[in-house]
Amino acid sequence: MHVLNSLLSLIIAFALIHPAVAQDAEPSAAFSKEPSAAFSKEPSAATSNETRARQVIKEMEQLYRGESSRSTITMKVETPHYQRLLKMEGQSLGQDFAFFRFLSPKKDRGIATLKRDQEMWNYFPKINKVIKVPPSMMMGSWMGSDFTNDDLVKETTLIDAYHL
Repeated sequence: MHVLNSLLSLIIAFALIHPAVAQDAEPSAAFSKEPSAAFSKEPSAATSNETRARQVIKEMEQLYRGESSRSTITMKVETPHYQRLLKMEGQSLGQDFAFFRFLSPKKDRGIATLKRDQEMWNYFPKINKVIKVPPSMMMGSWMGSDFTNDDLVKETTLIDAYHL
C-alpha cells in the first residue's frame, strides 16, 4: 500500500504541475522553459486541478486493475502469539467478481473465497461445504489477518479513500 500511496502522490503532483499533460493536450506547453506556460491558472484553478487529479487517478486505477487479473499472492499474518505465511492464487473479473484459493500451508490448502458484488462465500474442503458469509460476520477477520471480510467485498477507490 505504501508504494501505491507514493504512486498516487506522484500522479497528483504531476497532474497539478503539468496541466497540459494531464489534459492530453500538447505536452510542449507543460515542459517549456517559461514557467507561465505550465503554471498559468485562472481563478477557478483549484477546481479544475481537482477535476484533473480525479481524472488521472481514475485512469490510473483502471490501468492498475484492468478488466481481469490472475495472481499468486503470499500473505504474512503476524500477531503477538504466532506468525504464518499463506500462499494463494487469485482471479478477478472487473470489480464485481473475485476468487481466492489457498495453496499453502497444508492445513488451509483448498479453502476458497468467492466474491460476487457485495456477497461473499467460503468453501471449506475438509467438510465439503460452501458457507455464505452473513452480513453480521462481514467485520470479522479474513483467514486470521487484519483484513476483514468487508475489506474484500468493498473495493474502495483511491478517490474515495483520500481527500484531494
